[in-house]
Amino acid sequence: MLLRRPQVSGALLLRDEALMRLAARCHEAGARVILSCTIEDIETRSISATTLSRAGLRGVQIKGDPSPRIFEAASRVLPTDFVIGRSCHGPAPTAADAPWSYTTVAPIFDLGTTAHTKPSTGLGIDTLERWCAAVPRVFALGGLDGPKIAPCLAVGASGVAGIRLFFGDRGHVVENMGALDRAIERHKPLAHL
Repeated sequence: MLLRRPQVSGALLLRDEALMRLAARCHEAGARVILSCTIEDIETRSISATTLSRAGLRGVQIKGDPSPRIFEAASRVLPTDFVIGRSCHGPAPTAADAPWSYTTVAPIFDLGTTAHTKPSTGLGIDTLERWCAAVPRVFALGGLDGPKIAPCLAVGASGVAGIRLFFGDRGHVVENMGALDRAIERHKPLAHL
C-alpha cells in the first residue's frame, strides 16, 4: 500500500497522525506499506530509516522522475530490505538504470480534469511497452479503467495502479475488478515485490 498525497512531501506525511495510525494498522495486518516522498526528502535526509521503521513503513516511492543518483542516495540511507520505487512521467530510459524495486509510469492514458488537476495527455501503450522492455517491475497508472487494463499487462506491465480504477461508483469498480481478474488470468504478469 502506498501512502501518498499530491504535492505533499514524505516528511509532511510522516507528521500526519491519522495517516500514521492507518499505516500502523496496515502493517499489523501484514501489508507492506510504502511512503511516497520527494527527491528533496532523500537529498536532505528529511526522512530516516528509523522514522520509517518506527511507523511500520517498509519502503519509499520517490516522486518526480528520480535519477539513478537519487536511487544511490536512498539506498545509502535505507535498509537493504526496504523497497525503493519511483514515479516516472516521460520516456523510458535509454541508458543503464539503477536497480529500482519498481517503477510506476504515468499517465498511460489521457486524464480528464478533476477538482485538483489539469487535464493531462497520456504517454500511451507504446511508451509503456518501452518502459517494460527497459526496466523490471513496471506498474501502469493514469486514466485506467476496465478495458485498458489488459493492454497494459499485454505489453509487459507487472501490474496496474489507480484511484478511480478501485474507488468510486460501485458498478464501475465491480466491472474494473472483473476486467483486472480476466487480464491477470490471460497475461500472467511477472511476480513482483
